[in-house]
Amino acid sequence: MTLHLPAEKPSKEHPLPAITAMPGTLLLRKLIGQGLNRQTPKPEEVDLIRPVAKLLLASLTPAKPERIAQLVTRLIGHYPQQPLPEDVRKGVAEDWLEDLGHLPEDIIDAACAGWRRAENKFAPTPGHLLAIANPIFASRRFMAQHAAQLTSMPMPGARREPKRKEQA
Repeated sequence: MTLHLPAEKPSKEHPLPAITAMPGTLLLRKLIGQGLNRQTPKPEEVDLIRPVAKLLLASLTPAKPERIAQLVTRLIGHYPQQPLPEDVRKGVAEDWLEDLGHLPEDIIDAACAGWRRAENKFAPTPGHLLAIANPIFASRRFMAQHAAQLTSMPMPGARREPKRKEQA
């Protein structure tokens, strides 16, 4: 029997773990750290960053609604629940999809795992998961924007994030 260990989940510090050790990622972090005073990267540096930029930009793709529903349903199954009428259940599901629909699947999965592994006695609201997921997504998007700028690649169209309660 083969034991399959789960892949590292994304975090604010490592928003896309698969690229963490790539030379282009290390160079990208260095250039970002230099801020606005950095020199224009050399062509060979741009060539190192380009594959990282492609992966980062692709990783911004929102999760499919069916996958969001699967992840949230699995998470909520760990907690006590009240039976809800069908129309209410449908409305609640639509709220979850609306609130998490801008996020990539791996970030939603990381937020679900973060909630599940904490000492929470009740199921989360979408806002609880957004509080975990949005900093990871913001970090990934920040790196993707810089990588796209440095390699002259276009950023994909951004979907508007739902307003937080204090912003509404």
